[in-house]
Amino acid sequence: MGHLQGFKHIIKLIALWVTFPLVVEAQTPPANDEAIDEILQRTQKFQIEKYQFPIADTGYVKLRMAFDKFEAINPKVLARLRKQKIFAIDLVYTQFPKKRSFDKLNRKRLVNLQQYLPRKIQDTEIAWRHFGQNSCNTYAEAYQLFHGLVVYFYPLKDTINAPFVVIGADNPELVLKPDTLPAVAKPKYDLTNLPLLDAQNIDYSHPRTFYQIAQQKYLPEDSTVFKVFERNRWDSMLVVVDWTGSMYHHGAQLLVWMEVFHQQKNRLRNFVFFNDGDGKTLGEKIMGQTGGLHYASAQSLDVVIDAMHKAEKSGKGDDTPENDIEALIKGVRRFPDCKEVILIADASSQIRDYPLLKELVRLKRPIRVILCGKEMMPDYILLAYYTNGSLHTIDQDVTEMQTKLRNGEEVEVGNTLVKIKKKRFHMKLTSPRYKKRKRRRKK
Repeated sequence: MGHLQGFKHIIKLIALWVTFPLVVEAQTPPANDEAIDEILQRTQKFQIEKYQFPIADTGYVKLRMAFDKFEAINPKVLARLRKQKIFAIDLVYTQFPKKRSFDKLNRKRLVNLQQYLPRKIQDTEIAWRHFGQNSCNTYAEAYQLFHGLVVYFYPLKDTINAPFVVIGADNPELVLKPDTLPAVAKPKYDLTNLPLLDAQNIDYSHPRTFYQIAQQKYLPEDSTVFKVFERNRWDSMLVVVDWTGSMYHHGAQLLVWMEVFHQQKNRLRNFVFFNDGDGKTLGEKIMGQTGGLHYASAQSLDVVIDAMHKAEKSGKGDDTPENDIEALIKGVRRFPDCKEVILIADASSQIRDYPLLKELVRLKRPIRVILCGKEMMPDYILLAYYTNGSLHTIDQDVTEMQTKLRNGEEVEVGNTLVKIKKKRFHMKLTSPRYKKRKRRRKK
């Protein structure tokens, strides 16, 4: 009997070790002060009303702590991070009383996290932020808010999640006025001796290429952008362009459109070329602050080409999701007089900052999404729907999308059928047989 009890005791110990592997590591408390100091030196600090979590519930874990305590309440959640790459960590506390310093408490919270993840948090690619919630006037209100650390990890199958950040006037990209754009000296290129552009000899790494495109009116086989602009009579446009490698030949079609329709130049007002961070590493890309936005007035071909070249030269991203919504929000805020907002998007790329969609919807600007490429991510369908915008492909304009779907209609976008059933989106790929039947019905 005694042997049996001893055996059961050993089994319990093994189960405890397997179930709570982090607890064993947490009992090695000596703090690495140098590592903590280094983290604090590169930590960005913000004051906000209330910390907002992403819409999606994957891609991050919440390490909860009490209002005025540094011990983790639920350290077991960190077990999920053992095989994941952490790219951002937010420390969230409540700034109440208003004049109290929380520096010592927050340092202890980092030390507590260090006990569980001593090596992982020393990764220099992790972006650190402190958020002080300052909307409370009583302790009762403060106790109800979240306190602790939010750890974001990657990779995941779904779009990267990161916290919702209110983009304020403290961002220098927003306070610059359109008339402060620097004057660009006109480059002098002798284009007469250059060969005609084709898919084999085109080189987007040199600005003269863009002059050639405009001069020779070069259009690639997939001329989606040019055809969409031909079909739609948009006026006073802000055009936001995904300016990453796969999109150069699509965005450059704007130069041909500007040249062909030069008498209607006023229809184009401003451009934003975005490259998802100007070469930032994955860990440096924080939602709403990824950057890599290059602005230009459409009234000068030189200014547009200079912005294109700078965006191309600076953009060396290391992953495929893009900061489309950040570019849209900052573009609209910088150029509020535009009547139409056009997004030229890579249909096959995910939207990195999709949780910022709420902030974009508040601006009440319909987004006209031009989809380049054959494969289409559902992100853009939802973007057009929630902003009451439209979707455009090389041969199709899908307008009044929000009204049609809310009325129970089925909407076809490219090779995808979209319908709302029981307040949920349902999307399915169409077959060639379906398209044949549809053409017969039209006849």
